[in-house]
Amino acid sequence: MRRRNFLAGALALVGLTGCTNSKTLRIWGLSGAIPGRSLKEFEQRTGVDYKIFATPHELWQALQDRKLENPPAVVSLGDSWLDRAIQDNLIQPFTPALLQQIPNWQELGKRWQTIGQRRGVVWGIPYRWGGTAIVYRRDLVPEPIKAWADLWRPELARKVIVLDDASEVIGLTLKKLGKKYHLTQPESVPNLWAELQALQRQVLTYSSTDYIQPLLLDEAWVSVGWTTDVRRPLRQNPNLIAEIPLEGTALWADMWVIPKGEGGNLLAVADWVNATLSVAFASQLSALTDAISPRPDLSLPANVTSDRLKFWEPGLLERSEFISDLSPEQRKWQGEMWTKLRSS
Repeated sequence: MRRRNFLAGALALVGLTGCTNSKTLRIWGLSGAIPGRSLKEFEQRTGVDYKIFATPHELWQALQDRKLENPPAVVSLGDSWLDRAIQDNLIQPFTPALLQQIPNWQELGKRWQTIGQRRGVVWGIPYRWGGTAIVYRRDLVPEPIKAWADLWRPELARKVIVLDDASEVIGLTLKKLGKKYHLTQPESVPNLWAELQALQRQVLTYSSTDYIQPLLLDEAWVSVGWTTDVRRPLRQNPNLIAEIPLEGTALWADMWVIPKGEGGNLLAVADWVNATLSVAFASQLSALTDAISPRPDLSLPANVTSDRLKFWEPGLLERSEFISDLSPEQRKWQGEMWTKLRSS
């Protein structure tokens, strides 16, 4: 599929040429989340004002500013921020009537429809996703790493970087033990604490931002990180190998949400969301960016679908879980255990 032609097809599919009304549709998104050339053509055709933010944290901080002169009509938000945005009254739900204007949402599987829901109310609609991966130096690691359990290998002592995140670290340890991220009763896994202590003896440092550079500098041999962060270094350094662990992993999704108070441009919002979930748009997003669309019927060439960081081996996705929807009780015991671990 040629790049220059795909957006024309996407626009025809959803009728977005009708969105060029007197009110510009303002969208806030992440750098690299939407193919650049496609976005440029989209802006030219529809009058969309797409503002790019470098990081999810910067976008979140901007969303908290309630005194904006030109507030956005739709914003990209990571699933891990969703509960906070609801709690802080920063966003409003997609009403049933508005969802009817987004037929491509109906094409998503139940997992993707429910991750943006809370108590049956749809607060966010995912348009791209990824997961947590292991990346390692194959010239330094004597045996391939395939599973979370490999992080405990003796030769990797003080050579591992893991994310500075309680749910990620405790969760991967639970997966190593054959349990789920959503464990409700930690006392049912009596060896969990011992396993976490053993993992800590393997850890060089905890970091959610600087976990690739130490690999390149030979300071670390293995890092745990997010798929969108590791794909570019993989292309640049042939000694880096990435794997989705065999036990399954943590999932994340970026969603479209509607800021609180938006009301005059909701049909244009629906058109935009529907367009990003169309086969044409979703296929281009999956081919040209570092994430993948949740749409199940993508139209992609074999050289794209052979990417194992995007198109996982059979069964891996089913063994993986979102951790943004952990209950308050689950977060409480994980937070207490994490504090104890980090202070030990």
